[in-house]
Amino acid sequence: MSDSIIVELDNSVAAKTYAANSANSAVAAASSASSAATSAASALSSANLAAESKEVASTAASSIQSMLESGTYSTSIAQLALEESTGYGVISGYGATVSNGVITVDAGIVHLDNGYRYSTASTTFTPTADTTNPRYDLIYISSTGVVSILTGTAAASPTVPSVPADGLALHKALVGIDGTITLTDLRVFKPRLS
Repeated sequence: MSDSIIVELDNSVAAKTYAANSANSAVAAASSASSAATSAASALSSANLAAESKEVASTAASSIQSMLESGTYSTSIAQLALEESTGYGVISGYGATVSNGVITVDAGIVHLDNGYRYSTASTTFTPTADTTNPRYDLIYISSTGVVSILTGTAAASPTVPSVPADGLALHKALVGIDGTITLTDLRVFKPRLS
C-alpha cells in the first residue's frame, strides 16, 4: 500500500475514534445533567414539603395557644393531655377469670412507667400444678406490652414472684396442689382527672 493511503486510513480511523469518544462524552454529560436535574427537583420537592409542614405545625401551635388562652378548647383534648401526664397504670381492661384450670386475661390498655402505652388482646394461660406444694404465679404486662405469666416456686408458704423491671402486675394466681386456681387482682389503675 502506498504511504498516502495509509495516512488517509490512519486519519479516517482517528477521526472515527475521536467522533465516537466525543459522542460518548456527550452522552455522559447529558446523563449527568439529567441526574443533577432529578436531584435538584427532589431537593426542591423536599424543601417545599418541609416548608409546608413547618407552616402547618406553626398554625396548629398558634391555634392551640389561642384556644388555651381564651379558654375555648375542647374539654376532651385538655382532659386527654392531662391524663397522659398523670402517671402510669391500667387504663382499662385486664380483668381475669378462671375456668377449668385456664386463666383468661381480658384485653386492655395500659400506660407503663417507661412512657409507652400498649393495647393488647385477650390472653389465656394454663398453669400446671405442683403435686406437693402450692405456688403463686404472677400475671403481668412486660416492659414491651406483652401480657405474661411468671411461674413462682412451689413451697409450703409460697411467695409471689417479683415484677420484672418496667413491668406492671395484673394478678397473682395461687395454684393449689389439686390444680385449683385462686386469682387476686393486683391492677394499679392510672389516675384519672375528674
